[in-house]
Formats: sequence, C-alpha cells, structure tokens
Amino acid sequence: EIEGKRRLFVKNLPYDASEDDIAKLFAKCGKVVEIRIPHASGRSKGFAYVEFAKAQGLKAAMELEPAPALQGRRLHLDADSGTGPKAGFHHRPDAFQSKFVANAKSKGKGK
Repeated sequence: EIEGKRRLFVKNLPYDASEDDIAKLFAKCGKVVEIRIPHASGRSKGFAYVEFAKAQGLKAAMELEPAPALQGRRLHLDADSGTGPKAGFHHRPDAFQSKFVANAKSKGKGK
C-alpha cells in the first residue's frame, strides 16, 4: 500500500553512492525534496531514503521498468511506511557540499 506516501526506501546502494547520484536516478519520477543516506564508521550503510514532493513521485519510482540500477547494482525499492531512521544520520560535510538541492525553504506563510 503506497497511497498517500511520499518516501522511498532504496536498498542495495553502492557504498560510495552520493545524494547527487540518487537524485539523478529518480529525477524523472517527480520532484525530490530530500535524500538521506545513513552512515556508520565513515561509510554508507548501503541504503537511503528518498522523499518526493508528491505521492505520484513515489508511485512512479515504484513502477520503474526495468528496476533502477546504480554502478551495476540492481536497487531494491520499497515504500517507507515508518517515520524514517532513528539513528545513523550524522553530520557529513560532503552531503552538504553536494550539488543536489531540493527546494530552498521559502520564507512564506506556510501555504
């Protein structure tokens, strides 16, 4: 059941995959607003969370044919139904130096 969900759980990532790599892979599915790659001991854990602006982005990603691959590794996709990771997201300067920029936060009235 993916109705109304916007977060994609991507497994089997290469350990050196970046936010940029993942953003390019899923850009055709819809607007990506956030990518989180958990790290432990200085390297990726091999999975990531990709959040789309709209539920249609998640649906499009789940329906990709053939299944997406990165650096020769076939990725396994799931709709994330939880609240996301509890640990493993530590400050990494390289994540903030990434060229991937979702949508700059507007200073509007929240509408």
